Amino acid sequence: MSAPIPSALSPVSPCPVELDTREILDHGQSMRSSMQKLRRNLESCPHCAMYTDCPILATLNAQVTAAVQDITDEWNLASTIC
Repeated sequence: MSAPIPSALSPVSPCPVELDTREILDHGQSMRSSMQKLRRNLESCPHCAMYTDCPILATLNAQVTAAVQDITDEWNLASTIC
C-alpha cells in the first residue's frame, strides 16, 4: 500500500500533478486487486486443453510486456537499475 499524497495547494486551485497522481494510484490499487484475482485463476490454466496454445495468455503476456517496456522507456527506469 502506498503512502498518502499530501495536498500541495488549496482546494480552490488544485495541483494537476496531485490530481493525476491520485488517479494513477487509485487505478494502481484496482489493478493490483485484479492482478491478484487473475493470479489465483491462472492456477487452473495448466489443466486446460488450450494451455500450450492459449490466445488469452499469449495476448496478456504480450500486452503486459509492452506496457512494462513503455513505462520503463518513458520514465527512463532502465538507467536507475544497477
